Amino acid sequence: MKKGFFFSLDGFFALILFGLFLSMMYSFYLSSPRMEQPFYFSEDVLDVFSNVKLSELELAKYPEITGLITAGKINNREKTVFEVLVELNSQGTPESKKSAETVIRELTFGVVPEQYGFGVDFSGVNVYKSQEKEIINAIARQRLVLG
Repeated sequence: MKKGFFFSLDGFFALILFGLFLSMMYSFYLSSPRMEQPFYFSEDVLDVFSNVKLSELELAKYPEITGLITAGKINNREKTVFEVLVELNSQGTPESKKSAETVIRELTFGVVPEQYGFGVDFSGVNVYKSQEKEIINAIARQRLVLG
């Protein structure tokens, strides 16, 4: 009778430990953030920046970009967004870098959710960075842009 009791008690503890192990694994799986959605957001933004020309944008929705075109800071509307950003960034003046920031900020507003940080670098030089957030996961996407 004693052996049966201890054997049953031992089995009961093993079952409890197994249940705790499974619940801890499940809670770890739930707490790890998924990477698919940020990956697709970054890929979509890159696709838009590298394929869409300024002439294809409905400029009435982007008054600051329209202002840059009117002011002559953006000369060629037949260039893609990335080509315009490379051109503005290569000028090297603080005003042109601010213009590049304006283009990025206006095009990504409402597209990239606020819970995600967003940044654009050219050759390791930060051109645009959204609000400072704690970085849990970082996704880096790149494109070769000739302009």
